Amino acid sequence: MFSTNSKADMQLKQIVRRYVEEDHEIIVFVSRVSPIEIKNKAIAGLTYHLRGYVVNKRSPVSAPGHDLSLLQFCSRISIDKESGVSYDPNHVRALTRFLIGNTVGNIRCYQERIENSLVDKTLQLQLV
Repeated sequence: MFSTNSKADMQLKQIVRRYVEEDHEIIVFVSRVSPIEIKNKAIAGLTYHLRGYVVNKRSPVSAPGHDLSLLQFCSRISIDKESGVSYDPNHVRALTRFLIGNTVGNIRCYQERIENSLVDKTLQLQLV
């Protein structure tokens, strides 16, 4: 995993579900990350959770011939510590900054991919 100028080795489990309904689409994702090493220092017992969803629906200000989409992202980040283990606050802070930076980068990437997909769909419909 990379974030800005940092690198970390992680164990990751991720679940993604997509629900398509007539007037909107929802993508739900849940990630569980256990860092093994960050900045060449071993870290054990910390687990990072990312839960979120993306909603894509027609914008209320859409008009015939001028379709607009509304794209909403919501994310919740939490870190669990193994009970009975003490952690150097600097390591926890570094891990938190790293994971939040990585998550922000991923969300930007997801947003761009979804927006590009929506633009492609619109252009394909105009060509038909």
